[in-house]
Amino acid sequence: MANEGDYHQDHDRFIDDDNEPNKSLPPLLLMTSQPCQSLLEAVKPIEHLLENLTSKVLYSLDKCKNPKDGLLLDESAALYLYSLQWPKGQCSLYKMFNQALRNENRTMLLPYQNYLNLFISALNKLPSIQDRVWRGVSGDSSQQYRQGTIHIWWGVSSCTDMVNIADDFLGKGQHRTLFTIKCFNGKLIKNHSHYPHENEIILSPGTHFRVKAKSNPTLHFHIVDLEQIQPASESLAQSNTTTVASGTETSLQANLLLIWCDADVNKSKENIKLQAKIRQSLSVGCSQMESLTRDMQKGFKNELC
Repeated sequence: MANEGDYHQDHDRFIDDDNEPNKSLPPLLLMTSQPCQSLLEAVKPIEHLLENLTSKVLYSLDKCKNPKDGLLLDESAALYLYSLQWPKGQCSLYKMFNQALRNENRTMLLPYQNYLNLFISALNKLPSIQDRVWRGVSGDSSQQYRQGTIHIWWGVSSCTDMVNIADDFLGKGQHRTLFTIKCFNGKLIKNHSHYPHENEIILSPGTHFRVKAKSNPTLHFHIVDLEQIQPASESLAQSNTTTVASGTETSLQANLLLIWCDADVNKSKENIKLQAKIRQSLSVGCSQMESLTRDMQKGFKNELC
């Protein structure tokens, strides 16, 4: 099993918004209503993508033996696993997971579907935070955020309610952008995180924002003021979602969970063949998913790390 010395703290979860596609993507929708799997079972389709993943899962389960906030052990451990950062030179789960969520090719999310179910089930049980939170980006991203425009962040967005922490993560003497966000359903995960002192508040994939204002108080320092908004397509999305563990449909689910299996998205022979394989795999269960995901993600890991 992994130990404390196997992890480092690089804060990349808080400063990776520059990887957001910043455009509309196919919506996210849950394709299954079966109960969530255990964390060990949920990560089996991605074991080959991450170094020592099973060891990290066991470590997370051990750290979450007495989960708080009404979460089940596997739900708490799913959040804890997300907060872990692999040794330098190796990809962390959060990086691979977010790249899949942000990818226009929704089939890249398939290997993470069971983990995603657990992750969202855990978030659904946490109370919603209605507060101002902060998140930073290295570089000047302010030009993409014009006043009044609407943006969607497709990845899991790690924020903090302490502005000094968010700014410290970015470093000084370089271009940096600080997002100040008025949110209504942030999820505080400090009771389920490897770094509880960071007061990490998660905004779910598919969260919509409107730009209220932006400023440039000092050279190289940019501030963008965002407010979370309900998506215009929420009712349509909800009509196609299925219930996750909480038993209720929420805007979280409405925006969040879709594996895009429509061959019309790309009518190439390769894509149609892949869609057929996906449907077949979904019908027979996870036992045949790994061979499919190996084909889909060949070379994907090398692009990230």
